[in-house]
Amino acid sequence: MATSQLSNNADNIEPIQGSHDKLTIERFIEHHPDITTLDLILFDMNGVVRGKRVPVSQLNKVLEQGICLPASVFALDICGETVEETGLGFEKGDGDRICRMVTSSLVATPWQENSAQAIVTMYEPTSNQPFLPTHATS
Repeated sequence: MATSQLSNNADNIEPIQGSHDKLTIERFIEHHPDITTLDLILFDMNGVVRGKRVPVSQLNKVLEQGICLPASVFALDICGETVEETGLGFEKGDGDRICRMVTSSLVATPWQENSAQAIVTMYEPTSNQPFLPTHATS
């Protein structure tokens, strides 16, 4: 799926975060004014951490719109090589999916100065359903 298709499809996905999540974010920022970066973490099929680092100033945007990550993170073998047979790799366009933050996972990162982290969940491009990579080839 091309990124332009994702943009059109992403418009169909309603935000799943509510006012409680925004309040959680605001309180977190108030309690951690020194935080400047946020690591958004997605675990691949092998349990390897993947994701993006964003400025904390984009936290509300991430909460409202999510972030795009390639579905091919679920097509990697343990050495980080893309397994094309999954249908998620370069041969199929290496399409992005929207990832939404699990707000309750937001924490300051004690081993990394001025940083926080949160887990994200990947969603199907046309719905609010989580992307289930175990069903990607069926």
